[in-house]
Amino acid sequence: MRQRAQVVRTEGSTAWVKVVDPSRGCGECSGCIRLTPKQKAEDQLYQVENPVKAGIGDWVILDQPTRELVKAVVVLYGLPLIGLLGGYAIAFWLLQSDAPAGLGALAGLIASVFIARPIARRAAAKAQFPQVVSRACS
Repeated sequence: MRQRAQVVRTEGSTAWVKVVDPSRGCGECSGCIRLTPKQKAEDQLYQVENPVKAGIGDWVILDQPTRELVKAVVVLYGLPLIGLLGGYAIAFWLLQSDAPAGLGALAGLIASVFIARPIARRAAAKAQFPQVVSRACS
């Protein structure tokens, strides 16, 4: 995912960059849930390598590989769905009734959430930080 950011501080070969409205990078899909509609998106501040030698106030393009983040999202949402459907199927197969099968679905969902969360956290922790790829036109 690419985003525009502004350099706010430099230290040797690194720079502190601020991504001013992170939701603009994804096409403003309104998928980022905020507590109130008037709540401003939080600015993100990163310390990154500065291969383009950008100065304070310059705009740069950041690129962040999304492979590990996608893995985390797939595990975090996919595994509980599989647990829900699997819990229902197993309970229905064993008991041949819908009411206990619903409880089986709930049990499968809860169990899979506890399994998915640490796996997703490990995948998200492997995600790389953004990197400066070029200067941005202002």
